[in-house]
Amino acid sequence: MKKEHINYIILTVVFIILVAWGFKCAKGNDFESYYDVAMQFKALSPNIYMPGAISGMINHYPPFFAMIMVPFTLIPPLAAGYVFYVIKMALFLYMLVLIPGLFKDLKISKAAIALGFVTALRFIADDFKLGQVNVPVMALIVLAIYYKEKDNLVLSAVLLALSSTIKLYPALFIVYFLMKRDYKYVLYCAAAVLVLNLLPGIFYLEKYPALINYFLRESVFNASTDPNSYTANQSVYAMLMRFLGANPTHAQQLPFVNFINLSFEKIKIIYYAAALFSLAFMAYMARKKDKNLHEINVIFVLSLLLPMVARKANFVMIFLPALVLFHEMLDKKTMGTLMKVLLWTAFALLVLTSDGIIGRNLSNSAEALSLIAFGAIILMKINAWMAVSGKKRRIPAAGDAG
Repeated sequence: MKKEHINYIILTVVFIILVAWGFKCAKGNDFESYYDVAMQFKALSPNIYMPGAISGMINHYPPFFAMIMVPFTLIPPLAAGYVFYVIKMALFLYMLVLIPGLFKDLKISKAAIALGFVTALRFIADDFKLGQVNVPVMALIVLAIYYKEKDNLVLSAVLLALSSTIKLYPALFIVYFLMKRDYKYVLYCAAAVLVLNLLPGIFYLEKYPALINYFLRESVFNASTDPNSYTANQSVYAMLMRFLGANPTHAQQLPFVNFINLSFEKIKIIYYAAALFSLAFMAYMARKKDKNLHEINVIFVLSLLLPMVARKANFVMIFLPALVLFHEMLDKKTMGTLMKVLLWTAFALLVLTSDGIIGRNLSNSAEALSLIAFGAIILMKINAWMAVSGKKRRIPAAGDAG
């Protein structure tokens, strides 16, 4: 049988699997809460941050997200969930096609792409199964970076603003580019963010400030009054709450993992200090004018870990950081032994802690010990070292002339 015939059969089988999987991903998950909040927005409910009629869940995203979900309410929830799945998959596949264009004059091996994909696979699969928006947000950020390197600043700014208006954490990329003194691009991003966030006000008019207040109270302020120490939260904030105070993990196997017992307020001070240190390092890293993907990867991980809540599906964001490092190891062959050991350690922490591999009980214990977060932190540390080391060790971005 010819090779092209085998490839055709493989692609056909993969396509059938993805089509069938879509039906599983289209119901009984977080998309129902998006459908609910869209219905509330369409009805111009004074407060859309209330338990939904279908899901019983409260939406935590900005009003703009509710607005763009309204077209889905024109069809039944199951059909809408499937359309949402198709859009997510299309965005993800388009991102995969464009990723090689991020590397300047370098060809990425299939092995590097495969290893990056396997590292993030459990989180990507969770995002699809749970009907969440982390995959589209990641794809929008990657597309924004791609089009920025192609000097299409307006399109790039709109894409990054769109991701930052669906979820808040991508705004850290705008802060990074501000530190990079890329003022023109930051101005475009700020203008796009402003316009997108004002659009729902066209419908709510004078009631819009109150809606914004409900959003801030539900999604921002409430998070800072709770330890959020449950195992599925793998943020630095939750890690500190579990390790430094008597805050429950909600895991039967390891209900508490703290080695000291600081007060809630003291742990918050430590968290804020860690966040400020991270911003200071961002400023230090951004002082160089040359562009490289390792810097971008540090922002990917920081935007994941610094928010007070970072559920497992959010960890789709480690896809590009892992891919770039495997490219460094396999294709450039300039990675030292210690870095290789650390990379494979991160791979093990992120992949082998899955309940599909070690079972739910051990996986709960691994999450209580923040092993997923530690895996992401190791990826960030390696990328950070690459970013601030000698230029010969960096992978330049496609648009870097130097």
